Amino acid sequence: MQNIRYLCILMTIIPYERRSMQLYWLSDTIGVSDQISPGDVLELSSLGVKSIICNRPDRESESDQPDAESIRQASKKMGIEFAFHPVESNFQTEHDASQMAKHLCELPKPIVAYCRSGGRSTALIGLAEQLQFINLQELE
Repeated sequence: MQNIRYLCILMTIIPYERRSMQLYWLSDTIGVSDQISPGDVLELSSLGVKSIICNRPDRESESDQPDAESIRQASKKMGIEFAFHPVESNFQTEHDASQMAKHLCELPKPIVAYCRSGGRSTALIGLAEQLQFINLQELE
C-alpha cells in the first residue's frame, strides 16, 4: 500500500517538471508541437525552423502558459517569423482552416505550429488539407 501511495505522489509531481517539447513532422517542411517556451525557440532555430505558428489562445488554461508575445519576441531574436493564429481546441471553422493554409503557404519553411498538445494544430492542418486549401506534400 505504501508503494501505491508513493507512486501517486510522484505522479502529481511529474507534470510540473519542465520537459522538452514534443515535436512531430507531418511532412519535410511542416511540424507540430505541444506548448513551447521562449527557451524552446533556440532549439527550433538550431533545427533550421524558419517560422512558428501559435494556434493557442493566450491564457487558455495554465497560469504558467507562455503568452504568444513572449514566443514572438524570442522568435524575432532568432530571426524566425511568427504568426499568431489562435483557434478553439474543439472547434475549427472553414475560415480558421483557410487562414492556416495561408500561413502555411506564405511563411518561410520549415514551419512549426504549436498549441497545448499539438493535436489542435494537427487537426487544423488536416482540415485545411481536407478542404483542399493546401496539399501538405506539395508545400515547400
